[in-house]
Amino acid sequence: FIPSFKEHEREILLVVDLLKHQGWLHLFATSSKVSPTQVRDFYKQFTPIPALEAQEPSVSSTFRWDGEDQILGLRKLGKVLGLKVNKDGLRVNQKRNWTTGSRAAIPVLFGEVVRKRKPKGPFFVMDLPLHLRIVHAFLVTNINPRSKSRDRVNPADAVFLWAILQKKPIDTPQVVLYSMQCAIGNTKEGLVHPHLVSEILHHLDLPGQ
Repeated sequence: FIPSFKEHEREILLVVDLLKHQGWLHLFATSSKVSPTQVRDFYKQFTPIPALEAQEPSVSSTFRWDGEDQILGLRKLGKVLGLKVNKDGLRVNQKRNWTTGSRAAIPVLFGEVVRKRKPKGPFFVMDLPLHLRIVHAFLVTNINPRSKSRDRVNPADAVFLWAILQKKPIDTPQVVLYSMQCAIGNTKEGLVHPHLVSEILHHLDLPGQ
């Protein structure tokens, strides 16, 4: 479904406003060349560095490049993305489970549809208002990407959408790094953010392979 601008101008302009508030309008506006071999080599030994405090998300990863161990932290990734790290912004360290208070987002996002759904059934993107459907598509494509179940709203999606709707800050560098870390152990999904690899290497002054 591709909405026409004239018919849905109000909702499309709302999408632009919501993405702009997060600083996301510039993200991925230009495409970078992707080398599948380079991407595979980059992710081959991409390993999260555990946080010092329990229950806190990892904020850096190591990877092997040009015969040496390298470190990619949030500040460096933030510079690649053109976004500052926001320690007070929303961060993520799991996708599939409902955290305390997160279910409160459901009636806000879905409205009356919640009453009609089957108990314990999945939440579907098609039941969201148009502007949230578009924002969700941006999320699962560019921020916290996945190729499976893109027609469903998982717990992490709901928390992000709720924060975006309230215009609360999201720590985008952390979310992007987390999605990269998760890609390593997931055999059902492809390697995420392949277009960022060459930009990360360039920013770290590392040669391409």
